[in-house]
Amino acid sequence: TSIVASQKVPALHYNRFGGTVGGPIVKNKVFFFGSWQSHRVSDLLGGTSSITVPQHLTDDRSATALAAVAQQDLGVTVDPAKIDPAALKIMNMKVGGQYFVPSANILDPAVAKTLGYNVTLPGQASTSKSDLANANIDYNWSDKERLAVKYFYQNSPNYNPYGSSSVNGFGKTLLAGSQVASLDNTTVLKPNLTWENRAGFIRQRAYASTLQPFTPSDAGINLFGLTTFPGINLGTTDNALNRTLSIGPTSNFSNTGSYQNRWDFTSSANWVTGRHTVYFGLNYNYTQLNIVNLNTQAASLAFTNFSQFLLGSLNASSSTFYNG
Repeated sequence: TSIVASQKVPALHYNRFGGTVGGPIVKNKVFFFGSWQSHRVSDLLGGTSSITVPQHLTDDRSATALAAVAQQDLGVTVDPAKIDPAALKIMNMKVGGQYFVPSANILDPAVAKTLGYNVTLPGQASTSKSDLANANIDYNWSDKERLAVKYFYQNSPNYNPYGSSSVNGFGKTLLAGSQVASLDNTTVLKPNLTWENRAGFIRQRAYASTLQPFTPSDAGINLFGLTTFPGINLGTTDNALNRTLSIGPTSNFSNTGSYQNRWDFTSSANWVTGRHTVYFGLNYNYTQLNIVNLNTQAASLAFTNFSQFLLGSLNASSSTFYNG
């Protein structure tokens, strides 16, 4: 839905390129082949967030003004003197010169209710890229023996400014990629008997990390030694809009990932006798899986509504704390 007639279509840039090369190194003896492919994507729409804040929230973030917002949007009277210092700090924090919890920029409540949000946050574009490379070398030792060496490389990082949070400052980066290497030796022992030996290695990684523009202590929050800013659900922000707002890292996979290594060794024979083909041999593989999970270093704080957030009245049943 277009809010402003002159609103521009978010830019999308997609580029893909690559190439291949191959040929003999030594005539009839050694051959090579290589390929590379890459893509680059920049998507401004993917870097836009739509959220709902108290409709009457303005850039006046004094205790008196915030109490007035709770009265207007929730019909709740809040004594400005009783507003929790941590809540007051959070409402006055800024990221990139803008309030961490922004003011509404869709000012017509009817339009906001139709859309389901009253703030659009255009951040930087979400980006993704990948580089894939492949290299093969084939060596014919003799008419009866061949050696093949293969290598594959992939690197595919991406970034989303709102991958872990609907507000600014908690951009999420995913680092993903893999490497594969193999060695294959085939020997013709007899016209009806071949022997193949293979060795391979695979390394895979996928790790997500979230930026941290603040620490709990910056907001005056004591989380028993935790230094990761918590995910905070402010609850219902406006009775008329009937929406909630979450700030901070809210994704379940904000700081986690895995690294895997696998080795494979195979020796097998292929024997053709009469109308039958017999395969026999042995295989050994070893897998190492390392999990990195830092989600337990982030607490989750929940409040019933915006007025309870201002008063620091935590909804304990919906909040979680970890000891790291």
